[in-house]
Amino acid sequence: MSPKTISVIVPVYNSMNHLQTCLDSIMKAIEQYGNAKLIIVDHGSTDGSYELLVGEYSGSAEIFRIEGGTVAFLRNEGARHSTADYLSFTDSDMLVDPDYLQSAAALFDSIGTDVIVAAFGVPPSSTWIAKAWNRLHWSVPDGFTNLYGGTFMIKRPAFVDVGGFNTDLITDEDTDLGSRLNRAGYKTYRSASFACVHLGEPQTLGAFVRRQAWHGLGMFTDSGMNKPLLMTILHLVLSVLGVVSTIVTSMGVIDSIFVLILSSLAVPAVTVAYRFYRIKAIMQPVRSLLLYYLYYSARIISMFRFVLMRLHRKPPAQYSPRSRV
Repeated sequence: MSPKTISVIVPVYNSMNHLQTCLDSIMKAIEQYGNAKLIIVDHGSTDGSYELLVGEYSGSAEIFRIEGGTVAFLRNEGARHSTADYLSFTDSDMLVDPDYLQSAAALFDSIGTDVIVAAFGVPPSSTWIAKAWNRLHWSVPDGFTNLYGGTFMIKRPAFVDVGGFNTDLITDEDTDLGSRLNRAGYKTYRSASFACVHLGEPQTLGAFVRRQAWHGLGMFTDSGMNKPLLMTILHLVLSVLGVVSTIVTSMGVIDSIFVLILSSLAVPAVTVAYRFYRIKAIMQPVRSLLLYYLYYSARIISMFRFVLMRLHRKPPAQYSPRSRV
């Protein structure tokens, strides 16, 4: 019996740094699996990504070029052009294993799940920032979990049943999809045998803050309050209360510094403790605390950006497919 069909869907936007490495690894996996195809949706790239796609992959992949809309819309467009049994959504800065399609397809049969999420690492040459953040989040055992982005594979009926990605979301569309899948009773399984390397993981503190400030815009969904938003609001409130208390009270310099540190690090410390519990290890506590302090600081920036976007709200961009290669 022929293996299940798979479509690997890759959204692209100015991805030249890692694009060819990513796509070449996917093509090797498709060649090894056999019954799969690559669908690429370019979002009007201006850095040469689209020219690379046309020049190198037009004979082996379906390539679409779209302007307007969100990355969620690009992913949905890729799925709309597929009739495969499984949809594999992969970011354009991922390096996948040659057997990742085979591994995922086998897991669907053996585990009895609806979504397979990849475990991913970072390049060996990465800085401590990328390595520490990766270990804090992905050093967990295989098992049923929530959906997160990067690389995952989903059964088509499940994807269609929940309506695909929410195209109104600027980012974190994968988390939103996972929440709707959970509410609908679908299962998501994370496995280290379905592996990839995140080539685009932020390597500096500045890049880390910018990435988190961008992803933080995904905290604001129609479903209302969620854990990241709640913790960010709590961090902001405690930080403000710490500053106010030092101004309106007559405490000494040492006490003021202690209150400021305690109020600003309370939420990051609780989050780090939770991550240590999840990964069953204590690793680089000071660095981990610093990363989560910057994480919540970046999320506060996201909150203000979101408010400004709402105050200057413009009509939604029109989705206009431009061309197909």
